[in-house]
Amino acid sequence: MNKFQSVLKASSKDIKEARARIASENAKDAAEELVRDLRKQQRSLELSLDNLTDLNRDSELSLKVVRDDFNAGAWMRNVQATKVALANKKIEVAIAEETFVEWFGETEEKEVKTKK
Repeated sequence: MNKFQSVLKASSKDIKEARARIASENAKDAAEELVRDLRKQQRSLELSLDNLTDLNRDSELSLKVVRDDFNAGAWMRNVQATKVALANKKIEVAIAEETFVEWFGETEEKEVKTKK
């Protein structure tokens, strides 16, 4: 039997299985990319917070504790905003990871029941 005949004889079950496998792989890749992107954003916020809270002098020879242009109010607002953004990002990462495990974690093959 040639390939053309094989394709014509393929059952709808075989075709559905192939399409389901491809759709599943695409969705899994998208979920992995989302988790990876969110983790990267979280690390960026952690670095921003580290930079904001690094108040050490730029030089060991300087007698100044902070720079001349230091604005305590603006600094505090930036620290607060960054901490809130970081806390929200951690929640977002956790939800994305849970969703990934829920939908793409390895499970025994069984009938899928949809939630209503």
